[in-house]
Amino acid sequence: MTDPQEAVARRLSTAYGGRGLTWVGAALRSPAAWLTLLGLLLYLPGLGGYPLRGWDEAIYATAARYALERGDYLVPHLYWLASNGEIVYEPFLEKPPLSMWLMTLSMGVFGVTEFAARLPQALAATAVAPVLYLGTRSLLGRRRAAIAGGLWLTTTFVATGNNAARFGGTDALHTLFGTVFVLTVWRLVGGFEPSEQSEGLSRPQQRSRVAFWAVGAAAGITLLIKGFAAGSFVIAVLPLALVHWRVFVRHWQATLELIGTTLSIAVPWVLLAYLRYGETLVDELIREQVLARATGDIAGAGSETTFAFMRFPYFRELPAQFDPWIYFLLPAVVWSIWCGGYRGDDRRVTTDGWLLWWGVSTVGIFVLTGNHGWYLLPAFVPGALLVAGLFDDGLTGRLGALAGIAAGTALLLLYSFRVAGISPAASAKPSVPVTDGVPFVVLTVLGTVAVCLYGAYTHTDSVLTVPAAAKGLNSRWSKVLLGLVLVVGGVAIVGTPANTAGASYNEQGAFALAVNEQLDPGESVYLTPTATERLALFTFGFYIDAPLATIPETPPDNGYLVAIEPAPDRVTPPTVAGGANAVVAVAVELPDGQVLIAYDLGAVSTSP
Repeated sequence: MTDPQEAVARRLSTAYGGRGLTWVGAALRSPAAWLTLLGLLLYLPGLGGYPLRGWDEAIYATAARYALERGDYLVPHLYWLASNGEIVYEPFLEKPPLSMWLMTLSMGVFGVTEFAARLPQALAATAVAPVLYLGTRSLLGRRRAAIAGGLWLTTTFVATGNNAARFGGTDALHTLFGTVFVLTVWRLVGGFEPSEQSEGLSRPQQRSRVAFWAVGAAAGITLLIKGFAAGSFVIAVLPLALVHWRVFVRHWQATLELIGTTLSIAVPWVLLAYLRYGETLVDELIREQVLARATGDIAGAGSETTFAFMRFPYFRELPAQFDPWIYFLLPAVVWSIWCGGYRGDDRRVTTDGWLLWWGVSTVGIFVLTGNHGWYLLPAFVPGALLVAGLFDDGLTGRLGALAGIAAGTALLLLYSFRVAGISPAASAKPSVPVTDGVPFVVLTVLGTVAVCLYGAYTHTDSVLTVPAAAKGLNSRWSKVLLGLVLVVGGVAIVGTPANTAGASYNEQGAFALAVNEQLDPGESVYLTPTATERLALFTFGFYIDAPLATIPETPPDNGYLVAIEPAPDRVTPPTVAGGANAVVAVAVELPDGQVLIAYDLGAVSTSP
């Protein structure tokens, strides 16, 4: 290489190397990067280390597996127990397919595993945090936006709840794209001044038109994940749309494009599915999943509720779900009202008032129509934003906010399930693997003291003087330090979730894998009527490598018959399996003492 060439090469290397280091440094100082890292640390370790739950993740995961292996991509299929007691392979039309398509893609990359089934949900729950930061930093401030992302990630139900970050399903994905929709609408209407005139299309207005398209895309994707449940996000933005209706009227062409974008994403699958299955789609997607839930025809959780019309004890479960941040929610709301009434901060009370509407309307909709705890997952987003405002003002040095933080800490240490056995007023601890007991108390006290001291140092009327070491926190690399604190503190609050599927699913998964080792190509697995009633059919179906069917009247000459017997010493082999001559291929005792048995039908047919 000649000298001029070497000089050019050195300049290019220096330029691109320096640019690369600049990008790395910028990423380390970005709260979005630290929030993403925290989410990945909380949700990915051990994600595939426990079997699938029968409801609901095994349903979606099994449908995704069959789509990958059998080509049923347009409309995923499942083995269902029909009303006549027969097991049939039929389309799953109760939910739109996008979440199952993402699972199918994940399984195509990582294999048919629990990890692959749960990965889309884990990544979606993680992504909510940087989306919160990026979507609200210009509206609420960078620090409040970053705190809100951290609160979301460390909410108990987000980290450990069914259908949340560490389980396959729809609701974390639903929450992610619904949040994108809401925040994009908020930024869209906030970007227009009342005096704006629309004569032609300037460059800023072109960007606004892209925002209209983004709203439509987010709405269409949310509909394609969970159907009409996306309506809760529309109700959330209703006040924004009513107050800023001129934005949509003035930009009527962009509004029509918004609607067209939504329909172009959400409608094609519905039309294709309707052309193929007709009224069956209407019955399952609308009459059963929407109307039957709204009217109470679908049964609830089977536990005592606060009011007779409810089908799930939402009010009793909510404190544990939004723990530990729910105990700061009331002080946050009181503080927002104080800011508006006493300090005259109309913008603050208007913003927080709308966030309160978002959360309360979401809870209210599903209190009236829902029958599962995970329906409230989207409400934790505005809840995190409200509580983040209290912490942000506390760190700014506002004494009222610091008093609110102290009050929230007192409520937390009195009533949280994490201090059960320490505080006599604490609620009973649910079976969720999170940090609790003395370690949690110490962590809470240290965190509160740190926030209050930092707030006191920054308070303008404080008699304390800021030491030189504290002034150093204003350096650009202080964001790296604060990011490390965020990650370490978040992991400490949540802990490392253990096996949250339950012992019965462990045994059923192990049983199916043991049967797989005995199966020959082309053989089927048959289930007795008792097994179809008591077995988690979808969990079993995900793990078993054979078609499922109920036992026919004419005994088959190969395959395996699965039955559930009451106890190891009370096994009565079915006649179709050979009666006294039945050959047991696999037997597993369940946690309740019953025995799951697979009889080898081929051994019976070949016996003398």
